[in-house]
Amino acid sequence: MKKVMIVLGIALISLGIIAGCGKSKEEGKSKKTREIKAILGKWREVDGIHTIEFFKDGTVVFVKVRRDNPYTWTGSYKFVGDKRIKIDEFDTGPAYQTIVFEISFSEGQLILTMPTGETKKYRRYTERDKLNEKKLRQIMEAKEEARKRR
Repeated sequence: MKKVMIVLGIALISLGIIAGCGKSKEEGKSKKTREIKAILGKWREVDGIHTIEFFKDGTVVFVKVRRDNPYTWTGSYKFVGDKRIKIDEFDTGPAYQTIVFEISFSEGQLILTMPTGETKKYRRYTERDKLNEKKLRQIMEAKEEARKRR
């Protein structure tokens, strides 16, 4: 009888350890899922007009505006380790590059920290941003029309 109790006790302890390990993996998956969901969507630079958009399929699109002229490049992203995201740029021509950013969220902002320590802060893209973007596009089109008329 003692042997049966010992074997049963060992089996229960083993089962508890196995169940605990499985739970840890599930928690890790759900944490990664939360991070992915948190970053999805369009973000606008807090002190600028550049945007970054993360898609569910692992694609990222940056739009930079210089002198009323938008420049867009695409790439891919994936989470690597805790609080780090790797972005591969596709459209940089011969200067293709990969950057691993530290990623954090604070007060509704997405904060990307470059390996150099420089940080970029982004906030969610809003309806107001869409209106401003539309106005900017109209200004650019009017300038282009005026230039053509000369």
